Order: sequence, then C-alpha cells, then structure tokens
Amino acid sequence: MGRGSSHHEYERNGMNGMGIRGQNALALVAFPKVRDCGKPCTELSDNAQFWIGETYYQKKDFEKAILEYEKVIVKYPEGDKVSAALFKQALAFSELGDKTNARNLLRRVIEKYPQSEQADMAKKRLETLKQKRNVGRGR
Repeated sequence: MGRGSSHHEYERNGMNGMGIRGQNALALVAFPKVRDCGKPCTELSDNAQFWIGETYYQKKDFEKAILEYEKVIVKYPEGDKVSAALFKQALAFSELGDKTNARNLLRRVIEKYPQSEQADMAKKRLETLKQKRNVGRGR
C-alpha cells in the first residue's frame, strides 16, 4: 500500500479500533509503525503513541501504560493527546494504588487543560478519590 491518502485512512481506521477490539499484539506492532513512519503520517504520531499506552492499559499492564503515556507528553507536547495521556496516567496510577500521583496528575489536567473533556472527567475522578479517602478515614 502506498503512502497516499489510502495509507493515511488505513492507519487512522486501525488506530481507532485495533487496541479496543482486543487485538493487543497486532496493535503493539502497528502503532509503532504509524508513530515512526514520518511524513505524511507525522500528525498521527502522537495518536499512535497514545494508543500504545492504551493497549498496555487495556492489558492491565499499568506500569508500561504510564511509561508509554509519558512519551506522548514528552515527545509531542503540542499534540492533541497530551491531556488524554495525563488523564490516563492518573487512572493507571490509581489502579496501582498510588492515589497521590493520581490526584496530582488529575489536578494537572484541570489546571493545564481546563476546557478539555479530560478536565471534566478529572474533576469527577478527583471527587471520587476524595470521597473514598474520607470513607477510609471514617468520615
């Protein structure tokens, strides 16, 4: 398949559902190829990196997911997946029982991306964490 629009469309469609459908092994092969393909799919690199993190998250390999989301934040700081990567890092830390890092990342999403969908979700998640903490303290 050439690098024309059909390639672009193929990669975009693959990113939208590959990891979600449970095809994790295939996703971990395909997404790095998209991320590293250069032009014309450079604009998809941050998406591909994010979906690598999502694939690990879905496999419940939260440590690897956190590291892959961090690559989105560091390598693509102007990309459109940074707020989502921060939010998903927070969820992964929460899954690992690290509520402090989870809360800090949720606050960071709210502060840096206040108009984002992730900020709304982060506010709700912070409230949930706060309630669980208060229940644990007998309040």
